[in-house]
Amino acid sequence: MESLAFIQCVGSRDAALGHLWCSKLCCATALRLANRMKWDRPAAEITLFYIDIQTFGRDFEGFYEKSKQRIRFIRTIPGDILPADNSRLLVSYFDGEAKEEPFDLVVLSVGMMPDAANYDLLKQLGLFESKETFSSGYENISLCLEEGVFTAGALLSPMGIADAAAFGLKAAEEAMRYLASASSVSIPERPEEFP
Repeated sequence: MESLAFIQCVGSRDAALGHLWCSKLCCATALRLANRMKWDRPAAEITLFYIDIQTFGRDFEGFYEKSKQRIRFIRTIPGDILPADNSRLLVSYFDGEAKEEPFDLVVLSVGMMPDAANYDLLKQLGLFESKETFSSGYENISLCLEEGVFTAGALLSPMGIADAAAFGLKAAEEAMRYLASASSVSIPERPEEFP
């Protein structure tokens, strides 16, 4: 394999599709895979097409800066991917001018979508009306959708494992407080040193 393209934000961050959210983990995943590919195949030419690189997470900005030395970054979203000669794929894109470039392999980073089962459950509870969005925007995440109903993880918005675990812990704490307020049971506070 001589050339590899990663294309970010496929099907997300697109007003025409009604999917305006960022999945928050695709950039980091693609960069890790691209760097791994470069490690395994040093001669491979790797290109990453992007809208903008979302640098969520600890030390990700530094990792991104180091990746620029090994990977070519092009800030655009390709228009077409078509079969080319020799089993390659021809990627067309605009980078100051219309361009076409053949690649041996193209990796698509497809954004997270709300799960239909979550929508069905929330609809039964009368809490949520749209299959096309998550239950909360980034700026106004609420773990309590309605009295006694607590949510966490990717039901709220796209997020990675660490964030989902943190929101799960917070939702459990809120649920315990809710139950304690309905009875005479007291719930101990979480120690400060608890992660």
